[in-house]
Amino acid sequence: MLTFVITPSPLLPLSSLASRPPRRLLASPNFSLAARRTRFARIVPTATGSPTSPPHLKLLYFTSPGRALPIRLALHIGGIEFEDETITTREHFLPLKQSGELPYGQVPVLYVGGDPVPYAQSTAILRYAGKLSGLYHEDPQRAMRVDEVIEAVGDISAKVSKILTVEPEKKEAFVEDLVANVLPAALVDLDRAVDRASGGKFAVGGGMTIADLSVFNMHSGFSRGLVPGIPKDIVVRYPALARVVDNVAAHPKVVDYFKAMK
Repeated sequence: MLTFVITPSPLLPLSSLASRPPRRLLASPNFSLAARRTRFARIVPTATGSPTSPPHLKLLYFTSPGRALPIRLALHIGGIEFEDETITTREHFLPLKQSGELPYGQVPVLYVGGDPVPYAQSTAILRYAGKLSGLYHEDPQRAMRVDEVIEAVGDISAKVSKILTVEPEKKEAFVEDLVANVLPAALVDLDRAVDRASGGKFAVGGGMTIADLSVFNMHSGFSRGLVPGIPKDIVVRYPALARVVDNVAAHPKVVDYFKAMK
């Protein structure tokens, strides 16, 4: 008898993945949140036993795309079923934060199966989602290249996030320095690294990975004008990064995802 188990099957052609757009957000009667489910998980046969499926996954984050967007996209692209609980009010978030349920007092967190302690830190969750979805290299050396891009994007995010601690009267000068010096230097380095690593459609080469979703999410944040004064197109001014953004945006599963969110 054959057993069917989830495997991260490295970088299968994404057209081969099960396809079904997610449901629209549904209001919960118990909390000011919403739940969205994607319904398919890929399975492959092993030698013995009976069919199995991945543990129940529940992702908790705000309504904004933010740090959860690449996680949501990875799971959706991979056809991995998950419950997406969306925090819509401060009144819902604060009790969670104050209760100690959130490991670091932050979201996103991922609840996995019957484990009572949720998993935290967005990059750790993204890597897990990438492994489930076939968007993270099994080869250690290529996986290191994926991590390199993700860490570089994280460094850029950290540079921008410093604005939260800048005194109001100094914010204008801070943003001007970001736009004129800090971000161009960081984005040139990342663009060069991506071009050297792949020279093609995606950040690492060999197909889409969670590195591409990280770059796409960085562009998504800037394009929504989250930081006034930073050009919305600042990421796509760099050719290798623009290729990554365009190819992620054009992926059928990504197109389906954003259509469902409208």
